[in-house]
Amino acid sequence: MNPLFSILKYFSQQYGRSVKPICKLYINIINKLTINFIYIKNINIFFATSFDNYFFAPCRIGFPPKRMNIYFSIMLLAFISFNAFAQEEPNPSETLIIEAPSQRQKQNYLYSPRVSITVPHPIGNEAFKKSFVGIYEAGAGLNLMLYKRFFAGITFKNGLLKITENKIPDYNANMSFNKIGANIGSDVYLGSKNSILFSASLSVGQINTKYSEFKCKVPNKTPIINGFRSKYLEPEINIYFLTETETEIGIGFTIAYSLIERNFDPYELCLNDWAQFSKNNIGSINYFSFGFGLYYGFAKKTRK
Repeated sequence: MNPLFSILKYFSQQYGRSVKPICKLYINIINKLTINFIYIKNINIFFATSFDNYFFAPCRIGFPPKRMNIYFSIMLLAFISFNAFAQEEPNPSETLIIEAPSQRQKQNYLYSPRVSITVPHPIGNEAFKKSFVGIYEAGAGLNLMLYKRFFAGITFKNGLLKITENKIPDYNANMSFNKIGANIGSDVYLGSKNSILFSASLSVGQINTKYSEFKCKVPNKTPIINGFRSKYLEPEINIYFLTETETEIGIGFTIAYSLIERNFDPYELCLNDWAQFSKNNIGSINYFSFGFGLYYGFAKKTRK
């Protein structure tokens, strides 16, 4: 009997407890390690001697669970260290060579439809930020490549913001909108394999907004407005992770900032009947949106 086994037997007599569940767990781990390290030469001999005498010995003699954890960790570290220093020099003829994936070719696609789903977050105007919470903003557009990676196109977005009870107690109302505009921008490949597409654009257009379910506390009184039409400006950034296909398809993240050329006035909607506002709260309508985007490029254009 080797000295280490004698020491283990002594501790097992002092702390004799059943460790069958732990043994089963460790034996399963050892079996997996055997499969993972099977390429090491003479590994079977090492497993037949070292594992039988050292790793499985505590299972046979009833080693205590707490001690078993420490013991197994030490022996596993010793096993890994042994194999790290004891391996023979690899034979070039037996070495498995894995070729790195080829680099994606940069392409200019004539058309690139894009869609996005984001959540708007009101910012800037204190009354607008205090009243509304963003629900969704869905967008779609089609871009035409003009020169190299520069494009122009059209875009359409539909969105919804709500006044919920956590904003104004006992009150629910909606602000829905449609945006249509034209955009210009550029696409740039990133990464050593050109597998990421960075896109930045600027949209200018018109927004049609509709207010619904707004009410006043005073009987027979209605809000001054039920919607508005205005111009908007929207810078947008997209990061797409391209798939390994013949066409250029990507999914990623979208971030945008909308500046609307109109002030939000809570007094026009009788919101001052339900919450406290001041004239200083009146200001332009701005919101930040973040979400996911999808990109598809087709009809390759000859590079210049």
